[in-house]
Parts: sequence; structure tokens; C-alpha cells
Amino acid sequence: CFHSAVWPLLVAVVFYVANGSNFVSFTDALFMSFSAFTCTGLQTLDLSLLTGFQQSLIFLLTMLGNAVSPFMNIQDSNSYLYQFL
Repeated sequence: CFHSAVWPLLVAVVFYVANGSNFVSFTDALFMSFSAFTCTGLQTLDLSLLTGFQQSLIFLLTMLGNAVSPFMNIQDSNSYLYQFL
């Protein structure tokens, strides 16, 4: 899909620009973004060295790329639940 290549790329740029005291190269930011989006869990850096904003970007990508996304349509899940009531 188109979004599976665009989201990690855009977040990698923001991730790179948001460097804190520990410098993160763009290739590391790109690799970590695609790794988070595909939920593989491969990291090139210690996550505790990242800023809180960078950690939240990794978390957001994990949620967006997850097969069972928490951003699912709530109406669909409610209609599924109501058929059993």
C-alpha cells in the first residue's frame, strides 16, 4: 500500500530533525521507523537514549502498522458486539 511506505518515511524525517543530546543518523532513523511500522522490533540504538518525543514517534508507528490497530472504526466493533446481545 502507498501508506506503508509514506508513514515511516515522513516519521523518519521528523525523528531525525528531533535529535536530542544523543545524535541519531538519518539511516538509523529510517531503519527504526520502518522496523516499528512493520512491528519487527529491530532497533539499532538503545531506546532509552532517545528523547521522549522520538520514543512516542516509534510507539505511534507501531500502532499505525499493527495488523490489529487500536484506531479501528469504533462503530464496526460496536455493531459486532451488539449482535451477541
